[in-house]
Amino acid sequence: MFRAFLMSALLTVPAASALGGDPNQPKGPPPRVMVLDVEREGTSYIRETRIEYVTQQRMQAVKMGNQVVQRAYFVQIPVMTERRVALDGKDTQVFGSDGKRIPPQDVPRYLKAVPVLVSADGKPVDPFYLRLVREGTLIVVSPALVPAAVAPIGPVPVTPPPPPLPQEKIPAPK
Repeated sequence: MFRAFLMSALLTVPAASALGGDPNQPKGPPPRVMVLDVEREGTSYIRETRIEYVTQQRMQAVKMGNQVVQRAYFVQIPVMTERRVALDGKDTQVFGSDGKRIPPQDVPRYLKAVPVLVSADGKPVDPFYLRLVREGTLIVVSPALVPAAVAPIGPVPVTPPPPPLPQEKIPAPK
């Protein structure tokens, strides 16, 4: 009896995963968190904050032989930037946490900045992630908010800073 139960269990698990995968696993990318701003005249915007890296040139004094010269080197500095995207596009859809679509004319009732979930791929957010959402959270689906695909690149060439100048030893008084 136990063998029959064990065999049926072992045969059903691979069949279930072959049919559609584990129902407790997401089928799409996780949504991103952004901020919805509504201006007084009723225009809705999504505010996206990003970190971009900017190359900066710096100078350092380096001792070369008997001379001290200024030498340039480059560093990558993280800079936070904001981008605003209007929610007036025809492909933009706003949903409530219950999955019901919210008409664009009803979005301006949120007259303060509120956090929203934004689809990472321009498609509806996978229900797996919506289990974490609190009632009243808005979900935005818009192709304009899909991040551009970034090709993987190797390490960014950054000139290492030159070695510091050696400390001159001052003889102690006698």
